[in-house]
Amino acid sequence: GLSYDEFISALAQVPAGDVVLLHGCCHNPTGVDLEPGQWAEVASLAAEKGWIGFLDFAYQGFGDSVDGDRSSVDAFASAGSDFFVASSFSKNFGLYNERTGAITVVSPSRQEATVAKSHLDITVRVCYSNPPAHGGLIVKTVLSNEELEKNWRSELEGMCSRIKTMRSALVDGLAKRGIDEDFAYIKQQRGMFSFSGLSDETVAWLKTHKSIYVVGGGRINVAGLTTGNIDYVCDSIAEGLKG
Repeated sequence: GLSYDEFISALAQVPAGDVVLLHGCCHNPTGVDLEPGQWAEVASLAAEKGWIGFLDFAYQGFGDSVDGDRSSVDAFASAGSDFFVASSFSKNFGLYNERTGAITVVSPSRQEATVAKSHLDITVRVCYSNPPAHGGLIVKTVLSNEELEKNWRSELEGMCSRIKTMRSALVDGLAKRGIDEDFAYIKQQRGMFSFSGLSDETVAWLKTHKSIYVVGGGRINVAGLTTGNIDYVCDSIAEGLKG
């Protein structure tokens, strides 16, 4: 989990004007998120100390729902300070190869927002000038049509629910196999990814002996688990842990 007191203590030391990068929801790679009340405290601290929050919002909809995952954005908006939101539609619209997203600048000052937009215009011009339009048009089409947006939200909620189901299946499956380790914390994590707690030795063993590929450090993509492979994965992890 998150050592919240140490986290807040560190943020309290950030100088005014600095930018702090925060995952708005479904933290990658840990899957550990702040609660709404904690986000409110973080946002208030940003306003008090004068540092600027930059919310990486790449996984909206994979934690609870499209609206349920916006606690971070709502908290910073309510605090009344300057902040950025970097949205990505690669995951929740399945547009990986289009690199479609948005940068949103929020400021209580219209003048400061205008200045920030001017700087962004220059940056965009230097970096890519005119991006491909296809992905953006897809997102615009869906979000501009009530029926299409309803279908999109429903499908996204279905994926979110499936990921939660697979988290539970992994934890319950490992527990049933009589291992000593307690993986219950995986159920509390949110989004596509999880720090599983598997050691590098176990990760290497799974790759060599079971053809199961896990990132070093034990990060797993929960979305890669299915009803068709969960038993094999649980059997393999249990075997690896028991030695």
